[in-house]
Amino acid sequence: MFKHNILSKVSLFLLALIFIIFMHRYARWDNNIIGGGDGWGYYMYLPALFIHGDLDEMKESIRIRKSYHSGYQSLDKDPKIIEEAPMHEGGRRVMKYTIGLSLLYMPFFLLAHFLASISTYPADGYSQIYIYVMHWSVMFFVLMGFALLRKVLLHWLTDKIVALTLLLTGIGTNLYFFIVYNSTMAHAYLFFLYCLLIYATQKFYLSKQSKHAILIGFAAGFITLIRPTEIICLAIPLFWAINSMGDLKGRFRFIREQSKSYLLSVLTYILVGLPQLIYWKWASGDWLYYSYRDEGFDFASPHLMEGLFGFKNGWLAYTPLMYFALIGIYFLFRKRHEALLPILIFLPIQIYITYSWWCWNYINGMGSRPMVETYALLSIPLAFFLQKVFSSHKLIKGIVSIMLVFFVGQNMFQTEQIKQGLLWAETSNWAFYKRSLGKTKLNYLDLVTFDTQQTPPDESRLKYLGTIYENDFEDSLDLFHQKIILGNDSRVFRLNNEKKYSPGMKLKVETVPMLQPGDWLKVSVDAMREYEGNFMYRMSAIVVSINPKKEWVLARIDNKLGNRLGNLWSGKNNIWDNVYLWVQIPPNIQASDELQCYIWNNQAEEIFIDNLKVELHREE
Repeated sequence: MFKHNILSKVSLFLLALIFIIFMHRYARWDNNIIGGGDGWGYYMYLPALFIHGDLDEMKESIRIRKSYHSGYQSLDKDPKIIEEAPMHEGGRRVMKYTIGLSLLYMPFFLLAHFLASISTYPADGYSQIYIYVMHWSVMFFVLMGFALLRKVLLHWLTDKIVALTLLLTGIGTNLYFFIVYNSTMAHAYLFFLYCLLIYATQKFYLSKQSKHAILIGFAAGFITLIRPTEIICLAIPLFWAINSMGDLKGRFRFIREQSKSYLLSVLTYILVGLPQLIYWKWASGDWLYYSYRDEGFDFASPHLMEGLFGFKNGWLAYTPLMYFALIGIYFLFRKRHEALLPILIFLPIQIYITYSWWCWNYINGMGSRPMVETYALLSIPLAFFLQKVFSSHKLIKGIVSIMLVFFVGQNMFQTEQIKQGLLWAETSNWAFYKRSLGKTKLNYLDLVTFDTQQTPPDESRLKYLGTIYENDFEDSLDLFHQKIILGNDSRVFRLNNEKKYSPGMKLKVETVPMLQPGDWLKVSVDAMREYEGNFMYRMSAIVVSINPKKEWVLARIDNKLGNRLGNLWSGKNNIWDNVYLWVQIPPNIQASDELQCYIWNNQAEEIFIDNLKVELHREE
């Protein structure tokens, strides 16, 4: 064995090197902090307070931010619509996001402000020097978290197992994505705080020193301050090393003996949260304020199966390595391990709360974002799983080793796919996931599968039965439908902000006697748009419904027009192209059901369509 646990130290160096290389590769320097969303929401306290002095209305802060990125809401339209900081009826803006991450950012923000003041960068809180420093701050915290986790794991396990566990956690889970690609989100920082909490907990129960109790209060306080729902992190220090009723009774005695240390921990926890209470009181008039307004939880109907296993940002779908961590809990049980009860209490509650949130698929990520911070805790059973495997039969070691290599490769490759526009996990599905796995370029049917969530048919095996609807939009008398005439005297249909839906097919199944369950509808349209840009939630679409409660399928139009790059975002403007999709007739179709097909303009800009057609096909 190497001296001084050299392998686990080397693993930290390798992680740092990999993170630096790929953060530089993706170079998403303008993402979130300038653009808007969570990153800006966490950060905006700092320039508003320390530079512009407009924490109340943020007029100058928003103006400066907009000068760097004009693509988001601004005060020019409506001063109340800034979703990260809506205007309170009392006349001040109240930040949607809590203050915790800004407090972690602060030393790096002050460093960036100093560098700006002695350089040519504008010292305005949003110039490039601030963006660089804030993005690289994640590296500091994550590596410090891994260094603490290393010390925790070495208390129980060999250097080799610890080194492997650190590497797998760093590059084999979607924590990697939130370090190198989407680094301004809270989750990588929370991973550090959970590592600190576990380290301080382990040290406190071993040494009984007050300084470690204070660290527990500090870490738990910041975790709660950043994401208040994660107050459940207190289960870690409260239930650490309790595996029997005797342990529980002993814990009560320990609390009495160490009452001073516990009091210091509680006071530290409260002090960490105090700035948030003061801010809420100043901004809203209330000590406690729910800043997410109409966003909330539905605890009666959590999306557990979709959130855990689904391909719409499901946790285990995009981080299958964590299956091994879950298996490893069994080995903690057999060893009556100190972390067993905290995991058994914390993990189910975290999962339940996470997937009860209204936006349970958590956009802006790859896989389930709120599970990323749990990897600090789950790395413990993962390490014990690895210890068991690598002390087992060669065949088992070989199989698991192959799986580990695949999981790491898959995780890093899918991050690359997101960069290249080949994957968008938050609205993905199993049919598309299968088709896109391992691909470096998408074909047309891949793009359609992403939208329809159905595996398209093998067209070579289809028999054409006839056209059941066709509209060339040549009726010149139909002025209400805003038809326009092109230079070649043909007419096309124009959809805009006032006219959202085109004319289309609407007929009863019984009027198409040759239609059978399992048949395929091919719906096609010629389309053209003049505007640039692709925003996935605002694209026009072909819509097909079969009694909407039974079937409702759409295919986006914008990203398929002249798309030769083979990704989800690269449709062109000022080019006519044919867009089509396949929809299979469900097995429970009834004669009284109604088939509908039309074009939906889901945006303010104009789009032009022509030759809407619905064909019927059957597999031979």
